Amino acid sequence: MKQLSSQHLEASIQSTLNDPNATRASRTLREVAANGCRLLRESKPEQEATVRVAIASAYGHLAAVATNQSDRSKYRASGLRVCSDGLRSRPTSGELVLAWSEFVVSWAYDSLCPSRRELTQANLAHAWRNCRDALADHDNYELTIALLSQWSSVLRCQAAFYGRPGGWKYIRRALNISESNCVENKESALAHLDFGLTLWSAARFARTEDDFYAQSQRAEIHLREAHALGASIATLTLARFLRQTYRPIQAIEMFREYARREKRIRIIFPESHIAGEAAIMLIHKKMEEDKRQELLAWVDSLLSNAVEAGYSSARRLLPIARIRFFLGELDTGAYFLGELMPNGELDWKEVIATARKAFREENSDLLQSAFALGITDGHV
Repeated sequence: MKQLSSQHLEASIQSTLNDPNATRASRTLREVAANGCRLLRESKPEQEATVRVAIASAYGHLAAVATNQSDRSKYRASGLRVCSDGLRSRPTSGELVLAWSEFVVSWAYDSLCPSRRELTQANLAHAWRNCRDALADHDNYELTIALLSQWSSVLRCQAAFYGRPGGWKYIRRALNISESNCVENKESALAHLDFGLTLWSAARFARTEDDFYAQSQRAEIHLREAHALGASIATLTLARFLRQTYRPIQAIEMFREYARREKRIRIIFPESHIAGEAAIMLIHKKMEEDKRQELLAWVDSLLSNAVEAGYSSARRLLPIARIRFFLGELDTGAYFLGELMPNGELDWKEVIATARKAFREENSDLLQSAFALGITDGHV
């Protein structure tokens, strides 16, 4: 068998990011996770953390590729378990703390209304304490910035979890950490990105309209600074920010810039719904028709390629259909809408029964399938 190492694992993971086919990438990532578990049994204690981070990375990418909630949860749980086992013997390992905390946050955002709220709350609290303890145990410059950013990310997630007014105290703490991180590391794209995200979260908790706009404007300044410093993830975040602040032209142009910066196609496709949502807004905007047509054609091509590669979801299919209808392609628009409706038929009694079963069994995948029905029915 080929000699394995954490470098080989990471190289295999990176190779999947250039593979547009989601099914093939998933198969490779599962092999990476299995190989990593074998390597873990042979690793020396000082190598264990790096191997565990590689395995967790594979599970994280598998979760990103997954098209349903149950698979995402399964891979998130596997990543959490791999990191948790490592933290028992190395509780202040910066690499493991970052990986584990990121899984905790992703898990929480995947299910903001979980059946076991106490467990989610406990994990989030444990995550920021881990970040704090790891910070006190080393002086690595890049790792310090990353741990501070992850700490504030956990606090932002706690704020979203608790909502208003209870979440405000977490936002206040996140602001203190993010601002300090940004002041101390003015040339760090990650520090600016983190501060921009925290300010954006703070805007959602604003008590007045003036405060909302002030916080949003400050957030945009730091997101643009992170973008200017060359971070492609900041470019993506800025595209999302522009979409959510109702600037569809700028949002699509920023996503195009992101697609130029980020060469790994499998990183681009899962986020393509941002451009799709902006395109729907563009349809209703008064603007030069030639420019609108050009932007819509680009988004249509992006979303179609994403669906063909295996990233098929309502957030991509619906914008494609809306774009096709707007461009007068009624047949293809109807086809993509039909993809959202099993068997092309609708029985509302069956829909209601399915939804009730989903709630009763806490089956989110079943719930999503139930409410995808009816999208092609003009009377709904």
